[in-house]
Amino acid sequence: MHPEKKALGLVILLGGTAVLGSYVWGLTSIPNASTDFWGDTPRGLIPVYTASMLAGALSFFAIISFLLGLDPATTRVGERPGYRLFTWIHLAILLPSALWMPLVAAMVAQPGEALWWAIRASLLVVGLASVALVMALVRVQPRTPTWLHRLALGGSVIFTVHTLVLDALLWPAFFR
Repeated sequence: MHPEKKALGLVILLGGTAVLGSYVWGLTSIPNASTDFWGDTPRGLIPVYTASMLAGALSFFAIISFLLGLDPATTRVGERPGYRLFTWIHLAILLPSALWMPLVAAMVAQPGEALWWAIRASLLVVGLASVALVMALVRVQPRTPTWLHRLALGGSVIFTVHTLVLDALLWPAFFR
C-alpha cells in the first residue's frame, strides 16, 4: 500500500476512534451530558442537529471511500500532487473534533474564558477544514468513479453545513 494512503488511513482510524471515544466518554461519564451540552439550544433545533450529525457521519464514509479508492501517485488537487492534502485536512477535522467533548465537559463543570475560546477555536478549525475538504474535492483529479466522487462532494457539503454553520456559528450562540 502506498505510504500516503497508509498515512490517511492511520489518521482516519486513530482520529475517528478518538472522536468516537470522546463522545462515548462524555455521554456516559458526565451527569446530564445529553442536556447540559446543548445549553439553551431551542429544543426544536435538536432534531435538526441529530439528523445533520447522522447525515454528516454517513457522508464521511462516502468521502473516505472515494479517497481510499484514489491512487496517491496520480492524485492531483489543482495543478499539484494532492493526496497528502487530504491527510492534513482530515487531521485538522479529527483532532479538534476529539477535543470538543472534553472541552465542553470542562466548561460545564467550571466555566472560563480560556475554555470558551478553546471550544470556539476547535469548532472553527473543524468548520474551516471542512470548507477546505469541499474545495479539494472540487479540484481533485481523477474523479473516478464519477458517482462516488459526486457522493463524496455532496457529502462534504453536508458535512460543512453541519460543522461550520450548525456547530461553529449557531451552537455557541445557544450554549453560553
